Amino acid sequence: MEGPNENPPEPENVALPINILQGLMINIPVMSGSTLEDRVTNQSFHEQPKFKQVSSKDFINSLSVQKVSEDLVDKKITCGVCLEELSIGEDVVELPCQDNHYFHIKKEECPGIYPWLKENNTCPLCRHEFPSSEVEINEETEPTTPPPIRRPMVITPNLLQNIFISVMEEEEERMLQEVLYNSLNK
Repeated sequence: MEGPNENPPEPENVALPINILQGLMINIPVMSGSTLEDRVTNQSFHEQPKFKQVSSKDFINSLSVQKVSEDLVDKKITCGVCLEELSIGEDVVELPCQDNHYFHIKKEECPGIYPWLKENNTCPLCRHEFPSSEVEINEETEPTTPPPIRRPMVITPNLLQNIFISVMEEEEERMLQEVLYNSLNK
């Protein structure tokens, strides 16, 4: 037995999935022990990458601008960004993918392909990879949504009883509706 000045060790919070109401999953943290491996795994799972691959500047600069020909218009080729059909005389870039993918440089309704290439190293249509460079992700420019804050909740007998009652009430309601529906369709 513990003495009057001794406190039991504080257990750590762990999420426990509880299935309630037609497959709806919620995570309720419960008190239990946690190993160092569990904490490191959990922390690394939530860490955001510090670097990303973007198209290299040399690759972007090597892309040649061409004018839309009558042949492209006849084939009803569209810009891969805005999906508008290309018009004769417009400036476009053809990416070096297996298939021919064309993109506007920039026009009023279309930002063009360059903003995409500055943030990615692939074709937005087929995901063909281009020469890339690694850049550090600047948190100020990256719009990220912080993960929701989860407050620890201890599962008590009252909480379990309330969950059970809620599930039973929902099941009774579902069964009653099913019986009524079946009686009307006879």
